[in-house]
Amino acid sequence: MGVCRSVVLLAETVETTKLPINSRHKLLIQLLKLIPLYKEIGALDEWETACQGVLEDQDDTSEIGSLLWEVFEFGRYNLYAAFDVIGTTACYNDLVNLFENHNIKSPMLRPELGKW
Repeated sequence: MGVCRSVVLLAETVETTKLPINSRHKLLIQLLKLIPLYKEIGALDEWETACQGVLEDQDDTSEIGSLLWEVFEFGRYNLYAAFDVIGTTACYNDLVNLFENHNIKSPMLRPELGKW
């Protein structure tokens, strides 16, 4: 499973939690889930910009805000450099641990190393 599909599944997992979700969170979840479409049109940088627009000037320290930020960080980890297999795996593992710390069962997936 590539990074894009992993971001979608992680965003869907956050979306189904019982944590309070505000309008900004809902918009970010939808943008995170659009990453495969941005990839298809060769515009992952535009996806990053759209997500940053929602996150900009937002000091969201809520549980859901922190989770969504980390899913976004995972999604953009390899945007501007060669695919870093070790770093991507470490980033994903940190994200799984964060989900577990918030008592959220993360989807049982492992990104296919070296694949978007």
